[in-house]
Amino acid sequence: MADEEERKKPDAPEGAPAWMATFADMATLLLCFFVLILSFSDINQKKFKQVTATLKMAFGAQRLDPFEQIPIANSITMDAYSSARDSLIKLDHPKVQFDMELPIIEELLNEQQKKEEKEKSEQFENNYKAAKELLEDDKNAGKLELEVKGKTVIIRVKENVSFPSGSDILEGSFQRTLKRISQVVKKSKGTIQVSGHTDNIPIRTARFRNNWDLSAARASTIGTKIITKAQVNPNRLVIQGYADTRPLVKNSSQENRAKNRRVEIALIPEVKRKPASAQIKELKKRLDERNYELPDSLKKSIGIDKTKSQ
Repeated sequence: MADEEERKKPDAPEGAPAWMATFADMATLLLCFFVLILSFSDINQKKFKQVTATLKMAFGAQRLDPFEQIPIANSITMDAYSSARDSLIKLDHPKVQFDMELPIIEELLNEQQKKEEKEKSEQFENNYKAAKELLEDDKNAGKLELEVKGKTVIIRVKENVSFPSGSDILEGSFQRTLKRISQVVKKSKGTIQVSGHTDNIPIRTARFRNNWDLSAARASTIGTKIITKAQVNPNRLVIQGYADTRPLVKNSSQENRAKNRRVEIALIPEVKRKPASAQIKELKKRLDERNYELPDSLKKSIGIDKTKSQ
């Protein structure tokens, strides 16, 4: 009986079932996918770009791409299990080099920034001292006001002593005051910004279409007179007309509108930076004084190798 049952049992098919091939293919793909995820690590480019941007600003130069090779992701496995040889090789990576040189570069940039701030402070003290000495009588007579904003000295000229209503022709009695203002400008350093302001009462004459024209014309008149009398470089002069867009007080009364009709001469400290090539040479000189040598990859990033060859 048992022999008959064994003869009736069908033979098992040869090889693995058909679904097994699909399952194995899917498992292999999933394995590769997760291995690929584990193999990626995020390269810390934030610090690299941050300091590179600081260098660009300091040198006044722009570079399209600070990297000269494609960044390569670090392996988590290699980071955890690396040999001494691997560690030495990683020191040549641009990112590692930049992190190592970051303190010395930041120190030099901080020194440069402190130097610039010191120069601006000296300019401000010089400008304020000149304005205080030469314009004190005019200030006491109510012809102008002196104001300090940060490191900027503002000489505020009132309309009632400088221009007739609706005109850009200077009053004859204001010429002496303007001469003293010119003497202050001659002793000053930095940018000379002359800005005209009006009240909110519209104006339309044959000469001026609106308050914009009037405010710009008055600023131009005083700016031109100052440059001529002080005989300073015209490149230092900036003339602006604001019309009624920047009032000192609300235009709610005749007295307030009179305060808003004014011309302001602002003495703004300015540190002129050297061309990028000169700044790079200076950086290299300061590094050489410390017997400090940057890696070649960083030299190329900030252009020191190019200035050396020129």
